[in-house]
Order: sequence, then structure tokens, then C-alpha cells
Amino acid sequence: METRRIKNTKTERNIINFENLTLNDCQHEFEKMVKKHQDEGIHMLYERLCSIFKTNEVALAKRITELEEEAKAMQQKIYNDKQRIIQLVEDNETEINEYSSDLQDANQHLKELREECIKKEKTLKDNVNKINTLQSELKEMTIQKQFTQQNYNKIKVENDELRIAVDALQTTIDGMKNQSQILNPHYCRSYDKLSYDSEPESLLMGSTFNNSMGLAMDSMKSFAEELDDYNKTNEIQNILELSDDQTNKNNIDEQKNKDETNLEDTDNNIDERKNKDETNLEDMDNNI
Repeated sequence: METRRIKNTKTERNIINFENLTLNDCQHEFEKMVKKHQDEGIHMLYERLCSIFKTNEVALAKRITELEEEAKAMQQKIYNDKQRIIQLVEDNETEINEYSSDLQDANQHLKELREECIKKEKTLKDNVNKINTLQSELKEMTIQKQFTQQNYNKIKVENDELRIAVDALQTTIDGMKNQSQILNPHYCRSYDKLSYDSEPESLLMGSTFNNSMGLAMDSMKSFAEELDDYNKTNEIQNILELSDDQTNKNNIDEQKNKDETNLEDTDNNIDERKNKDETNLEDMDNNI
């Protein structure tokens, strides 16, 4: 029993920790085993293991070198990617700041455009009210023109009737003048010549007759002259009234044409302004 325990103790002492052995240590241990057991197979096995180990070691070293190169390339790529990411972040921050500034400017511009649109809508309403007022005034002026045209036509008819009456009166005056000459052949002769041409015997009778006829003729002449003057005065007054009516008519036509022109200009300006505002709003929406 004691002998077996001693053998086990020796065996435990002879146990070597192979995990910490190097390649040379393993070679030395194999040589001991070959000498101890006198078996060359152990040495051959060792040589085979060494060749396999060396082959694997070369392959592993090559693979390690490749992996190290790949690791360096990956580190360089990672560094470059980091730098690129940093640059992209900086560029994006710059663009974001620019976009923020542009957005603020666009919002401010949009606010100004909205205010301007409100003002233009108010101006448009005022222009519409002005247009309605101008249309009402134009309608009133059209009615006034029609009324003036009716008065003009009425005055023209009255003037024609008055002209006919004047012609009739002129015919009557001419007839009265002819009748006066028939009644008194000496109507156009002077009083002195009429007196000297008379006979001495009938001086008193002729004088009396001449005086009575002279008064009658003077009365007829005065009436004819007054009627003629009255007709001339009325004719001149009618001509002046017709001239004033024609002038008023021309003024009304001119004012109507002017109002129509202003109305058309106002409509054109409103349409043009409206189209321009719509274009500005579309441009603003496109920019946003």
C-alpha cells in the first residue's frame, strides 16, 4: 500500500504542464520520450506535427498580415468617413441656417404680400364703388342728354314754326308796304319835294290830305319797322339759343366720351393690377 502511494507520488511529480511549453520545450520533451521508450515513431510524429504547425503558422501569419492591412484600410476608411460625416454635418447645418433665414424672409415677404393684397382688395372695392358711381353719373348724363336732345328737337320744331310765322309776317309786311305804295304813290318821296310839286290852287287841300296820309303812313311804317325789328331780334335770339343748345350738346357729348374713356382706363388698370397681383402670388407660392 505504501509502495503504491510512493509510485503515485512519483507519477504526479513527473506530470508536466504542457500548456505553458514552447515549441523548443515540446521538442526537448519529445526527445526525452524517444530516449525513454526507444520509439522513433514518436519523433516522426513530432516532426509531422511541427511541419503542420509551421504550415499553419505561415498561413496564419499571412492571414494576420492581410487582416492587419484590412484593419488599417478600415481604420483609414473610418477616419475618412468620420471626416466626411463631420463635413456633411457642417454643410447641412449651414444649409439649414440658410434655409431658416430664407424661410423667415419668405414668411416676412408673404406677410407683406398678404397686407398688400388686403390693401389692393380695399382699393379694388373703392375702384368698384367709383366705377358704380361713374356708371350712375353716366346713366344720369345719358338721361340728361336724352332730355336735352328732346328739348333740342322741341326747340327746333318751335324754331321751324317760328320761322314759318316770321316768313308769314314778312309776307304780310311786304304786302302792307305794297299797299302803302298803292295808297300813297309819294310814300318814298320827301316832304319838301312833295310840297313843291303840288299845285298852288290845291295847296291847302293837298296839305291836309298829305298830313292825314302821312300820319297813317308813318303809323304803318312804324308798325312795319317795329315788327321787322322784333322778328330780327327773335331770330337772333333763337340763333343764339340754338348755338347755346348745340354748345351744351357738344359739351355733354365730350364729357360723356371723357367719362367713357376714364371708365375704360379704370377697368383696364383694375384688370392689369389684378393680373399682376395673381402673378405675384403664384411666384410667391412657387418660391415657397
